[in-house]
This record gives sequence, C-alpha cells and structure tokens, in this order.
Amino acid sequence: LFLPDSHQADARADIADFFNKGESYETCGPINALVGERQIHWRNKLVRCGSDEDTYVVCSGIDITDDLANRQRLYEQATQDHATGLPNSRAAREHLEVAIELGQPVTFMALVVLDYRQLRAMLGWTQSEKLMRQVASAVFGAVPPDWVVSRPGGPELRLNAEGRRDNRELVDVSQSVLRALSRTFEVAGMQLRLHAAIGVACFPEHAASADELEMAADAAMHAAMTRSGSSFEVYESRLRDELSKGLWLDAQLHQALDQNELELWYQPKVNLYNGTVNGVEALIRWKHPEIGFISPDKFIPRAEATGSIVRIGRWVAQAAAIQAKAWAEMGRPLRVSVNVSAKQVMNDLTLIQVLKDAQSHCGGFIDVELTESSFLEDAQKAREFIQRVRALGCGVHLDDFGTGYSSLGQLAELELTAIKLDRTFIVDRGNSVKQHALMEAISRLAQALGLDVIAEGVETEEVAGKLRSLGIQYSQGWHYCKAVPASELMSWLDGQALTVI
Repeated sequence: LFLPDSHQADARADIADFFNKGESYETCGPINALVGERQIHWRNKLVRCGSDEDTYVVCSGIDITDDLANRQRLYEQATQDHATGLPNSRAAREHLEVAIELGQPVTFMALVVLDYRQLRAMLGWTQSEKLMRQVASAVFGAVPPDWVVSRPGGPELRLNAEGRRDNRELVDVSQSVLRALSRTFEVAGMQLRLHAAIGVACFPEHAASADELEMAADAAMHAAMTRSGSSFEVYESRLRDELSKGLWLDAQLHQALDQNELELWYQPKVNLYNGTVNGVEALIRWKHPEIGFISPDKFIPRAEATGSIVRIGRWVAQAAAIQAKAWAEMGRPLRVSVNVSAKQVMNDLTLIQVLKDAQSHCGGFIDVELTESSFLEDAQKAREFIQRVRALGCGVHLDDFGTGYSSLGQLAELELTAIKLDRTFIVDRGNSVKQHALMEAISRLAQALGLDVIAEGVETEEVAGKLRSLGIQYSQGWHYCKAVPASELMSWLDGQALTVI
C-alpha cells in the first residue's frame, strides 16, 4: 500500500521471514506520502490472545524523516567546515587514522595562506570566510580527483591522498595548488594577491602515526613559510628541530616586544667629500636576557614569515622618532632612516599612519629604506607606498640596489631620494674594471635623476677614495663606525670632530 516499487520485494521477503520465525523485528524504509517520500521506522509484532490463541499482526510506523534530517545536519556541523563545505579537522583526521591503521601509504600536505591575520583584520570575519571559500574552491580544482581536501579552520587547509606518490607527483600537485592561488581573488570589491606555504610528508616514510604525520607536514610548512612568496617543502628530519627552535623564537620575540628588550643602534652615513654626517640608519638589535644578543639575520626572517614584522616595524618607527626628536632638541638634528620590509608594505594597513605619526613626533626627520624585493611582491603597491611616504616628507632610499630585481629604467619612474649600492659591489668586486665602470655609470645616472648614491660596506680608506673618484656622495661602513647605541654615536661624532648638518 505504501512502499515504493523499489522496496516491495525486500519488504515481502522480510514479512515472510517474520511469519516463519514468529519473531518481532524492526526496520526502516521509505513510503510514498502526499507530501512526498517519508522515512518510517517500522515495528512488527505477532500478538497471541484469547482461549483459542488467536494470532494478530501489529505493525506500527513512526515518521523519522525530520529526525534523520536533524541528525544529518548535526553530523555535517560536526564534520564539515561551515564556510567551505569541506571536511573539517575531525572528519579529515578520522579518514587519516583509518588509512594508517590499515597500513595504507598516505601523502599529507599542510597548507597555510600567509598574512591571513592581516587580511582578516582588513576584511572582517564574514568577508575573510568568503575569501577562504574561494581559496578552497581553487585548491579543490587544482588537485587530482582522488585527493581529499579539508579545512581545520582559519587560514589552513589539509590535503591527503592514499597510496604511494612519487616525488614528481608531489612536486606537480604542490605547484598546481600554488599556481591556482597565484591568481587575483576579489572580495568586498578588493582585489587580493595571496601567498601560501605547503609542507609535504608521507606515511610511513616520515611518520609512524597520524600525529607524527601532521607534525612532519607542519614542520615542512613552517620551513616553506620562511621563504619569500609562495613555496613548498618536503619534510626532512632536520625540519622538526628547526620548527621547535622557530616556535621558541616566536614566543621569545613576542616577550621581547612586551618587555622592551629590543634596541635601535645607529650607523652614520658619511659625506665622502666633506666628512659631514646628516643622517644615520636605524638597525634593530635584540639582547636576550639569558643568551645575549641574537642576530637580526636569525629573527627578522622568522618575524616576516609569522607576521610579527608588522608589530616590530611599528616599534622601530616610533623608537626612531623618539630618538630623532631627542637629538634635534640637543641641537644635533639627524635624519634617521628606518627599514621597511616588503611584508609591511603589502600587509600593514596602518603603516602610513604609523610613519605619519613618527614624522609628526620628531618634526620630519624620518626617512624610509625600502628593499628591491618589495617590487617582486607587488610593484604597483610599492610605487603607491613610495608616493604616500614622500608626501609625508620622508626621504626614500632604495636599499640593496643592484642585487637583481630592479632595472635602471625604473629609477626614473620612482619618487626616490637615494639609492644604496649593495655591499657586494664594494666588497666582492671592488677591484673589477667592469664593476668600476658600472658603479660610475650608476653614479652618473643617479645624479642626472637627482638621486643621492650611498655605498654600503665601506671598510677601508682605499675603497672610500675609489668611491669618491666615481662621484658617489655618501658611504656607510666599518671604516667609519659600526652600528652603535645612540649614546655612543654622539661620542663618536664628538671624537671624529665631524660637522653635523
């Protein structure tokens, strides 16, 4: 009477078995109702009563359609990411554990969208989730059909595939995903370029359990995060130790910012023709209370990878402004240049305001040093940044000039005030005839464009003389003074009897 045709045969077999055995049973199945198909939980019983032991069949059904739908919704909430529809960490982990328990080889990838914290602060929760929905779709479309894509939450995705995968496939899949994420994403009327890091690990080659597999992939992912732009890394045993050290460094660096352990030291920029000093470069130093000074080469790349560079950059600008104001009030006005990383230019939405406040505090003595790598991240955004800081009265020095990213033709388009020749021009190839001619050509071109040239890494008077003969105006290096604390810089200036202009 009720059952769809597709369930009639099974129902007859169940009923026949019911009468043969005389045992009650329960089953679930669909029926056709006026409102559509409904799921019914049936209870079937034989009831004997009366003196002649008459037998009756009692069949009752309860509509459980809504209950099943509610259970399905609860299951989806428990196992799916609400924004992307992908399996969440719980569902992905169960799938991973089952495969490993069965001894199946598994390839596992951990992916993180870099700078997500800044993007979320800019976009808000709703729009950042829309962005992750686009990211998930792009990744899902970039992997082979047998790969499972899941989202634990936030900026992270997980990708895994059963069976052994050779190195060529691992590279191909990783590159395919990174290419998919290199396109422009549009959210809330804004066009965004994303960078991602991928860590790859395999069971049983790199791990003996699901926990170890995830840890290995995370270690490889953190190694990839330390590189510029998007990158991937396949796990090696050394990476876990590096991750532990990196996490320790992250925690210590946050503590250093909270407890004022960071310092600014200053290196003078000396005029090669009259010996005057009108500016210094502010260089960050970190004296850890237990292990002493930690080199910037150790913690700055880590800070850039984790996003801590934004907070560090704000501190540097504020501290430099305070020092510049103090010197000006002493009657020794010095321009102080602060280094701004590509990560800050691309992701710190408050950077211009921070520099504006710094300029206002010290009366306009702040300059900015911007590396050529900024133009690799987003050339247009870097140009816009230069225009805006120039409007604040900041000088803009193009740092590490000549290391391969910018062309001479770009100099005419940028509102720079100076270029800084990388120390490799001075130290490694200072005696080369061709290098000599190149530096002379750069000096003449810069002068024609109204730009100062500052040579870094000058360590001898002989080198300083050669630079002077080439028409290079300023030099900076150990020949004059190492980077020193503010108080020592004043003593050095007094001892050198240099005029400060």
